[in-house]
Amino acid sequence: MASGRRRPDDRAGVAGERQMSWKLDSVTTLLMAVLILLLGAAINRRVGLLARCNIPEPVTGGIVFVALVSLFFSVSGHSIVLDPSARGPLLLAFFSTVGLDSDWTLLRRGGPRLLLFLSLIVPYVLLQNLIGLGLAWVFDLPPAMGLLTGSITLVGGYGSGEAYAQRFLDQFNLQGAEEVAMSMATFGLLVGGLTGGPVARWLMKRHRLPGASPAAGDHERPDGARVLVTLALVLACVAGGPALAQQFADRAFEVPAFVWCLLIGVLLRNTGPRLHLFRVHGPTLEMLSALFLSLFLALSMLSLQRWAQLGLTLPLLLMLVIQTGVATLYAIRVCFRCMGQQYDAAVLSAGFCGFMVGSTATAVAGIQAVTRHYGPSPLAFLIVPLVGEFCVSLVNALVLTGFLSLPAFRMP
Repeated sequence: MASGRRRPDDRAGVAGERQMSWKLDSVTTLLMAVLILLLGAAINRRVGLLARCNIPEPVTGGIVFVALVSLFFSVSGHSIVLDPSARGPLLLAFFSTVGLDSDWTLLRRGGPRLLLFLSLIVPYVLLQNLIGLGLAWVFDLPPAMGLLTGSITLVGGYGSGEAYAQRFLDQFNLQGAEEVAMSMATFGLLVGGLTGGPVARWLMKRHRLPGASPAAGDHERPDGARVLVTLALVLACVAGGPALAQQFADRAFEVPAFVWCLLIGVLLRNTGPRLHLFRVHGPTLEMLSALFLSLFLALSMLSLQRWAQLGLTLPLLLMLVIQTGVATLYAIRVCFRCMGQQYDAAVLSAGFCGFMVGSTATAVAGIQAVTRHYGPSPLAFLIVPLVGEFCVSLVNALVLTGFLSLPAFRMP
């Protein structure tokens, strides 16, 4: 019995499989996310190097959590099934705070630099896939594996990786495609959260850049009334964004819900004070924005425990290391210089590392940690989420379509 393989209709086996996983509800999952934040904050306080390198607290706590859960799984065989259903609303709430923090002056000033930053992304997505294809050739892997270890997973993340892995399995019979995609997306998310902060710190020290002064009024502490007003504005954006996204879902150019949330936030921010209806309180908005993003990223780190158990083979590990190194060099040598070699450029370079290897959440968490040390950068908080979550996805889809039209990817 011990040596036999369980049959699907073996009830005892099914019961045993059910006992191998512990399923947590949404409240308990959220509690674990908060504990991850507290753990990360405690570790960063005691390990000065992590704080000096601007490592986000959710990333620190999440790495420890993933390591402990993976160790627990290897010893006991039990896995933990989480309910990260709060991730979606938290992400919408965060983008709502980005919109509520953007006035017309910032938008006018940031528009040209947003386009410039986007123009730096397009060639790098091409380069990232060329590196993946080159490394696949070096390691004698199929060309499709090169794209999986390129922008499909490092820029696109889990959703893109899973979709293309299934496509490559169907078209090219690429065995192990899903495991490769999930492994690269998982460890890319971890690495992306670790690179942005050190890059910004190195640029600040190397070029002796001054930090930014706090905005006027930041000395005013949040109070109950301000928190309620700000929370009401955020919830209005979160409620309106998905409704507008659904209303315009059948258009030729579909706008995601988070963009609608951001646009509603911009509208409220710039019309409310002029109509003498309300005033957005900066410190309260900053506090809620940090809370929403930290909880979202902590929940994302919780979801890593399932995929981190897959591990990386040596070729995949080398691919990830090389891709991370090239992204770091590009951020320092190209992105920083083209964006003006000022404080905002250093923060934007940190964000570039975050979402070109990991995700927009890790990128924003990284620049959040940087600005906590060196001062605010509203321009970076406007550009990085928009480019990382919306523009890069479009660029990535177009670039991948071009690569997949090459003869090497045609049906045999």
